[in-house]
Amino acid sequence: MAGATYTYSHNPATDAKDAVRSLIADTNYDTRGWLLSDQQILWAIAQEGSQRMAAALCCEMIAGSQSGSTRNIASRRIGDLAITYGGGISGGGQVDWLRLAIMLRARVAAAATISAGGIEGDEKPADDDDTSLTRPAFRRGQFDRPGMVQAGGAWSS
Repeated sequence: MAGATYTYSHNPATDAKDAVRSLIADTNYDTRGWLLSDQQILWAIAQEGSQRMAAALCCEMIAGSQSGSTRNIASRRIGDLAITYGGGISGGGQVDWLRLAIMLRARVAAAATISAGGIEGDEKPADDDDTSLTRPAFRRGQFDRPGMVQAGGAWSS
């Protein structure tokens, strides 16, 4: 790729590009050559907004570039039996890169938190009484019937 740069400064704690390279094991040119340029990684970071999501996108880019390719594919033949496979992440099989992308996206999803828009617990009763606020579409106990008991699917008093 003309004008592309390929760098790794061994500092993933302070350099987002190095962090993404570390997550996808693209840190050692001597082993297999660079998988992605600095520009491709920086673009992925800009698209995704987090280093793990950018690393997942990079894995998908690598898998896409290997579609139909025999790069890093191992093959063995004994008589009429032939087996061809990717050699794991270090070997870079297309399926392996897609699995890594799924794992990275799952780690991001597992760390997600649910927020109620900054409402503190002690503010809730005051907000319930404030008629100027938009009412939520649902609330706890909205289907409760005071004085009624539900038994076997039917309500009775």
